[in-house]
This record gives sequence, C-alpha cells and structure tokens, in this order.
Amino acid sequence: MNNNELLYFYDPITLLKRMEKTLSEIGPKKFFSNPDDETKRVRESLAEFFFILALKKDTGKDWWLYQPKDQFPDFDLMTVNQLKKKIFITLDRFELVTIPDRCNSFEEALSIVRGKITKGYPENYNLLVFVNHIKSREWVKLLKQQLVKSYPFKSIWTVYLLFKGKDNPYSAVVNQICPPSQCSIETSFDNKALWEMGPLPIFMEEIEIEGKKCRAFKEDFMKEFRLMLKKISLGNRKSGVV
Repeated sequence: MNNNELLYFYDPITLLKRMEKTLSEIGPKKFFSNPDDETKRVRESLAEFFFILALKKDTGKDWWLYQPKDQFPDFDLMTVNQLKKKIFITLDRFELVTIPDRCNSFEEALSIVRGKITKGYPENYNLLVFVNHIKSREWVKLLKQQLVKSYPFKSIWTVYLLFKGKDNPYSAVVNQICPPSQCSIETSFDNKALWEMGPLPIFMEEIEIEGKKCRAFKEDFMKEFRLMLKKISLGNRKSGVV
C-alpha cells in the first residue's frame, strides 16, 4: 500500500461523484458494457454504494469503501471508532455477485449465487448479492430459505432497489440472509442524514483538491494502519487499535 492509496477509500458521497464522473465521460452504454478494469470497479461500486448507505442508516457511523487492485476481494469496508485518543478500526472483506435482470427463473439466480459460494474463497470473506431483477423482493425471500449455510463465507447479504415507476429508484433494501438474521434495512434516498458526514475525527484532515474541500486520512494514521494490516487478518468485523 503506497501513500496515494488512501485516495481509494471512498465515503458514499465521493463514491457517487466518482460514478457520475465516469458516466458523463463514457456514457451509459459503455458504463454498463466496458470490460476494462477501472470501469468494472466503478460499475461494481453501484451495488456497494447502496450497501454502505444502508449500513450508515443502521449504525449511524461513517463507512469507507476500498477496492483492491488485486483479484480478490472485490471490496473492503472500513469503519473507525474513536475513544479518547485510541482509534478502533473495523474491517470487512467482501466478494460481490450480481443477479442480472436477464435471469429467467429463481433456479437460475440460485445457481449464480451457489456458483460463487463453491469457488473456494477464504473463510474470512463475506458475500454481497446484488439482486438487480424485477422479482428481487420475492427472490431474496427464497434465497433466505435456500441458503441455510454460507460456508466458506462468514455472512451473506443481499441488496436490491425499490422503484417509483420504471426508472426512478427511491430506496435500497439490505438483508442479512446468512447466518439467519432478522436484519433488514430499508434506506430512503431522501434521508438527508445519509448524505452528511460526522464531525471531523482526529485521524482525518480537511484538504483542498481542485478548489474543493475534501476529507483525507492523516499520514500518521495511514502509517499505523499499514502496520496494523501486517499484523491482523482482514476478516468479518475484525478490529484493530491504532
């Protein structure tokens, strides 16, 4: 991890701006079909964006997303708690799989998810299933019934959108389906609190990029963070102290 890599930690607002910038540069057609790695990462961040919005609503905390350039995992989630002068970092590693709108049956959708599960990922990973289908609500309930075990994944989550009309999404719904849980979070995009960052914590600073004020992790925090990564395995809600 080099000094510039901190720029790849995205909060929801920065993530949204990144997607909008890519869309304006290459257009919707290339955005959803371009096979290059950078466009693929930005495209995948759409589902991840909806996911962290729901987590922010559920926990009241700010979350940051990191997409490693390595093949695995698809993304890392980080949240940081500050207790006096100690900083507690929680890290979660995730793989992402999408059930596309072209699926003709639930059996086909289930096969896609099971195919991801059987690939043999490390035991400390989690799985996020983006159900991008008109039958999303129905199929999430069926996935919860069918996927009783998630091994090797620590947990399996689903995310799907609710629409007003055909092309107007107004909310995202996140469910933890493995291990079995009652956790279900519906997040309205009109909720202004989702678009506001908390007070500037001691491990961040305000900087200016292209005339705009942005938040960045302080360099001394990043040094400690890199050392911590060498000592602990990134896993399901594993924490370290800086």
